[in-house]
Amino acid sequence: MFPVLFKTESLVLYTYPVIFALAWATSLQYIWYQLQEGHKDFILFSMVSFISAWTGAKLLFLFTIPDTLLTIIDQYNFWTGGGFVFYGGLLVGLLVVIAWKQIRAKPFDMRLLIPAVCLGHAIGRIGCFLTGCCFGVQMHNGSHFPVTLVESLSLFALFVYFHRRRNQSFYQLLVSYLGAYAVIRFGLEFLRGDEVRGHFGRFSTSQWIALIVIVIYPLLNYFSLDLKRRK
Repeated sequence: MFPVLFKTESLVLYTYPVIFALAWATSLQYIWYQLQEGHKDFILFSMVSFISAWTGAKLLFLFTIPDTLLTIIDQYNFWTGGGFVFYGGLLVGLLVVIAWKQIRAKPFDMRLLIPAVCLGHAIGRIGCFLTGCCFGVQMHNGSHFPVTLVESLSLFALFVYFHRRRNQSFYQLLVSYLGAYAVIRFGLEFLRGDEVRGHFGRFSTSQWIALIVIVIYPLLNYFSLDLKRRK
Protein backbone atom coordinates (compact mmCIF):
# COMPACT_ATOMS: atom_id res chain seq x y z
CA MET A 1 0.00 0.00 0.00
CA PHE A 2 1.02 3.62 -0.51
CA PRO A 3 -0.55 5.76 2.23
CA VAL A 4 2.08 8.49 1.73
CA LEU A 5 2.86 10.00 -1.67
CA PHE A 6 5.65 12.33 -0.60
CA LYS A 7 7.48 12.94 2.65
CA THR A 8 10.21 15.25 3.85
CA GLU A 9 11.28 16.36 7.31
CA SER A 10 8.80 19.22 7.21
CA LEU A 11 6.07 17.94 4.86
CA VAL A 12 3.97 14.80 4.52
CA LEU A 13 1.66 14.43 1.53
CA TYR A 14 -0.86 11.67 2.15
CA THR A 15 -2.33 9.64 -0.70
CA TYR A 16 -6.00 9.69 0.23
CA PRO A 17 -6.58 13.48 0.26
CA VAL A 18 -4.87 13.73 -3.14
CA ILE A 19 -7.03 10.97 -4.65
CA PHE A 20 -10.10 12.46 -2.97
CA ALA A 21 -9.39 15.83 -4.58
CA LEU A 22 -8.77 14.13 -7.94
CA ALA A 23 -12.07 12.25 -7.68
CA TRP A 24 -14.03 15.38 -6.84
CA ALA A 25 -12.33 17.45 -9.56
CA THR A 26 -12.86 14.75 -12.20
CA SER A 27 -16.55 14.39 -11.46
CA LEU A 28 -17.02 18.18 -11.53
CA GLN A 29 -15.14 18.43 -14.83
CA TYR A 30 -17.35 15.72 -16.29
CA ILE A 31 -20.48 17.71 -15.45
CA TRP A 32 -18.96 21.00 -16.59
CA TYR A 33 -18.13 19.73 -20.07
CA GLN A 34 -21.50 18.04 -20.47
CA LEU A 35 -23.52 21.12 -19.50
CA GLN A 36 -25.19 23.16 -22.20
CA GLU A 37 -26.27 25.90 -19.79
CA GLY A 38 -26.52 26.65 -16.09
CA HIS A 39 -22.78 26.79 -15.39
CA LYS A 40 -23.09 29.50 -12.72
CA ASP A 41 -25.80 27.56 -10.93
CA PHE A 42 -23.60 24.47 -11.01
CA ILE A 43 -20.64 26.33 -9.45
CA LEU A 44 -22.76 27.39 -6.49
CA PHE A 45 -24.26 23.92 -6.16
CA SER A 46 -20.84 22.24 -6.20
CA MET A 47 -19.69 24.30 -3.22
CA VAL A 48 -22.85 23.66 -1.20
CA SER A 49 -22.92 19.94 -2.04
CA PHE A 50 -19.24 19.46 -1.18
CA ILE A 51 -19.66 20.86 2.33
CA SER A 52 -22.91 18.96 2.85
CA ALA A 53 -21.60 15.60 1.61
CA TRP A 54 -18.36 15.95 3.59
CA THR A 55 -20.28 16.71 6.78
CA GLY A 56 -22.77 13.89 6.23
CA ALA A 57 -20.04 11.32 5.62
CA LYS A 58 -18.22 12.43 8.77
CA LEU A 59 -21.33 12.41 10.96
CA LEU A 60 -22.34 8.89 9.94
CA PHE A 61 -18.80 7.72 10.61
CA LEU A 62 -19.05 9.18 14.11
CA PHE A 63 -22.33 7.31 14.56
CA THR A 64 -20.55 4.01 13.90
CA ILE A 65 -17.93 4.62 16.63
CA PRO A 66 -19.90 5.92 19.65
CA ASP A 67 -17.27 4.70 22.12
CA THR A 68 -14.61 7.05 20.76
CA LEU A 69 -16.87 9.86 19.54
CA LEU A 70 -16.06 12.31 22.33
CA THR A 71 -12.31 11.81 21.92
CA ILE A 72 -12.14 12.73 18.22
CA ILE A 73 -15.11 14.97 17.44
CA ASP A 74 -13.21 18.12 18.43
CA GLN A 75 -9.96 17.14 16.71
CA TYR A 76 -8.99 19.15 13.64
CA ASN A 77 -7.29 16.15 12.01
CA PHE A 78 -10.51 14.17 12.06
CA TRP A 79 -12.51 16.76 10.12
CA THR A 80 -9.74 17.32 7.57
CA GLY A 81 -8.47 13.74 7.23
CA GLY A 82 -9.87 10.24 6.85
CA GLY A 83 -12.93 8.74 8.49
CA PHE A 84 -15.92 8.75 6.12
CA VAL A 85 -19.00 6.63 5.51
CA PHE A 86 -20.09 7.10 1.90
CA TYR A 87 -23.78 6.61 2.58
CA GLY A 88 -23.74 9.50 5.04
CA GLY A 89 -22.47 11.86 2.37
CA LEU A 90 -24.88 10.41 -0.18
CA LEU A 91 -27.96 10.78 2.01
CA VAL A 92 -27.19 14.38 2.98
CA GLY A 93 -26.25 15.12 -0.62
CA LEU A 94 -29.61 13.79 -1.79
CA LEU A 95 -31.41 16.17 0.53
CA VAL A 96 -29.42 19.04 -0.96
CA VAL A 97 -30.19 17.89 -4.52
CA ILE A 98 -33.92 17.58 -3.90
CA ALA A 99 -34.04 20.95 -2.15
CA TRP A 100 -32.01 22.54 -4.95
CA LYS A 101 -34.44 21.30 -7.60
CA GLN A 102 -37.33 22.82 -5.67
CA ILE A 103 -35.71 26.13 -4.74
CA ARG A 104 -33.86 27.07 -7.91
CA ALA A 105 -36.02 28.45 -10.70
CA LYS A 106 -33.81 27.01 -13.45
CA PRO A 107 -31.23 24.56 -12.06
CA PHE A 108 -28.48 23.04 -14.18
CA ASP A 109 -29.04 19.62 -15.77
CA MET A 110 -28.98 17.56 -12.58
CA ARG A 111 -29.25 14.28 -14.46
CA LEU A 112 -25.48 14.52 -14.93
CA LEU A 113 -25.00 14.12 -11.18
CA ILE A 114 -25.71 10.37 -11.34
CA PRO A 115 -22.85 9.32 -13.66
CA ALA A 116 -20.62 11.96 -12.02
CA VAL A 117 -21.15 10.45 -8.55
CA CYS A 118 -20.29 7.00 -9.91
CA LEU A 119 -17.13 8.34 -11.56
CA GLY A 120 -15.92 10.24 -8.50
CA HIS A 121 -16.70 7.36 -6.16
CA ALA A 122 -14.83 4.91 -8.41
CA ILE A 123 -11.70 7.07 -8.29
CA GLY A 124 -12.08 7.59 -4.55
CA ARG A 125 -12.11 3.84 -3.94
CA ILE A 126 -8.71 3.61 -5.62
CA GLY A 127 -7.52 6.02 -2.93
CA CYS A 128 -8.91 3.66 -0.29
CA PHE A 129 -6.96 0.78 -1.84
CA LEU A 130 -3.71 2.74 -1.94
CA THR A 131 -4.16 3.93 1.63
CA GLY A 132 -4.93 0.45 2.95
CA CYS A 133 -8.19 1.35 4.64
CA CYS A 134 -11.45 -0.50 3.91
CA PHE A 135 -9.37 -3.62 3.26
CA GLY A 136 -10.85 -6.98 2.34
CA VAL A 137 -10.99 -10.27 4.18
CA GLN A 138 -7.79 -12.24 4.46
CA MET A 139 -7.37 -14.97 1.86
CA HIS A 140 -5.59 -18.32 2.10
CA ASN A 141 -2.29 -16.91 0.83
CA GLY A 142 -2.25 -14.26 3.55
CA SER A 143 -3.12 -11.32 1.33
CA HIS A 144 -6.36 -9.36 1.56
CA PHE A 145 -9.13 -9.54 -1.00
CA PRO A 146 -9.01 -6.29 -3.07
CA VAL A 147 -12.58 -5.37 -2.22
CA THR A 148 -12.08 -1.66 -2.88
CA LEU A 149 -10.76 -2.32 -6.39
CA VAL A 150 -13.74 -4.57 -7.12
CA GLU A 151 -16.05 -1.81 -5.95
CA SER A 152 -14.13 0.71 -8.04
CA LEU A 153 -14.54 -1.41 -11.18
CA SER A 154 -18.24 -1.84 -10.42
CA LEU A 155 -18.63 1.93 -10.08
CA PHE A 156 -16.78 2.58 -13.34
CA ALA A 157 -19.24 0.19 -15.00
CA LEU A 158 -22.15 2.12 -13.46
CA PHE A 159 -20.62 5.36 -14.73
CA VAL A 160 -20.57 4.05 -18.29
CA TYR A 161 -24.12 2.70 -17.94
CA PHE A 162 -25.61 5.95 -16.61
CA HIS A 163 -23.58 8.14 -18.95
CA ARG A 164 -25.22 6.36 -21.87
CA ARG A 165 -28.66 6.82 -20.28
CA ARG A 166 -28.24 10.38 -19.08
CA ASN A 167 -31.22 11.52 -21.18
CA GLN A 168 -33.66 9.70 -18.90
CA SER A 169 -35.48 11.64 -16.20
CA PHE A 170 -33.48 12.60 -13.13
CA TYR A 171 -35.57 10.54 -10.71
CA GLN A 172 -35.41 7.46 -12.94
CA LEU A 173 -31.62 7.72 -13.00
CA LEU A 174 -31.47 8.38 -9.27
CA VAL A 175 -33.63 5.40 -8.31
CA SER A 176 -31.77 3.08 -10.69
CA TYR A 177 -28.45 4.20 -9.22
CA LEU A 178 -29.61 3.80 -5.62
CA GLY A 179 -30.87 0.28 -6.33
CA ALA A 180 -27.79 -0.85 -8.27
CA TYR A 181 -25.30 0.52 -5.76
CA ALA A 182 -27.25 -0.89 -2.82
CA VAL A 183 -26.96 -4.40 -4.28
CA ILE A 184 -23.23 -3.93 -4.95
CA ARG A 185 -22.49 -2.46 -1.54
CA PHE A 186 -24.54 -5.01 0.39
CA GLY A 187 -22.68 -7.90 -1.25
CA LEU A 188 -19.18 -6.43 -1.08
CA GLU A 189 -19.51 -5.63 2.63
CA PHE A 190 -19.31 -9.37 3.31
CA LEU A 191 -15.82 -9.29 1.78
CA ARG A 192 -14.59 -6.41 3.96
CA GLY A 193 -12.05 -7.21 6.66
CA ASP A 194 -11.98 -3.91 8.57
CA GLU A 195 -14.23 -3.47 11.59
CA VAL A 196 -14.10 0.31 12.03
CA ARG A 197 -17.16 0.87 9.84
CA GLY A 198 -19.49 -0.31 12.61
CA HIS A 199 -21.82 -3.31 12.94
CA PHE A 200 -25.34 -3.72 14.25
CA GLY A 201 -26.22 -7.35 14.58
CA ARG A 202 -25.17 -9.38 11.54
CA PHE A 203 -24.74 -6.44 9.17
CA SER A 204 -22.60 -3.33 8.91
CA THR A 205 -24.02 0.19 8.97
CA SER A 206 -23.81 0.46 5.18
CA GLN A 207 -25.45 -2.95 4.73
CA TRP A 208 -28.45 -1.90 6.79
CA ILE A 209 -28.83 1.24 4.69
CA ALA A 210 -28.38 -0.75 1.48
CA LEU A 211 -30.93 -3.31 2.65
CA ILE A 212 -33.49 -0.59 3.33
CA VAL A 213 -32.92 0.82 -0.16
CA ILE A 214 -33.32 -2.63 -1.72
CA VAL A 215 -36.56 -3.26 0.17
CA ILE A 216 -38.15 0.08 -0.80
CA TYR A 217 -36.72 0.07 -4.33
CA PRO A 218 -40.01 -1.10 -5.99
CA LEU A 219 -41.83 1.77 -4.30
CA LEU A 220 -39.16 4.29 -5.32
CA ASN A 221 -39.26 2.99 -8.88
CA TYR A 222 -43.05 3.31 -8.98
CA PHE A 223 -42.91 6.94 -7.84
CA SER A 224 -40.16 7.78 -10.36
CA LEU A 225 -42.27 6.36 -13.20
CA ASP A 226 -45.34 8.16 -11.85
CA LEU A 227 -43.45 11.48 -11.88
CA LYS A 228 -42.41 10.84 -15.47
CA ARG A 229 -46.04 10.16 -16.52
CA ARG A 230 -47.24 13.36 -14.85
CA LYS A 231 -44.73 15.41 -16.79
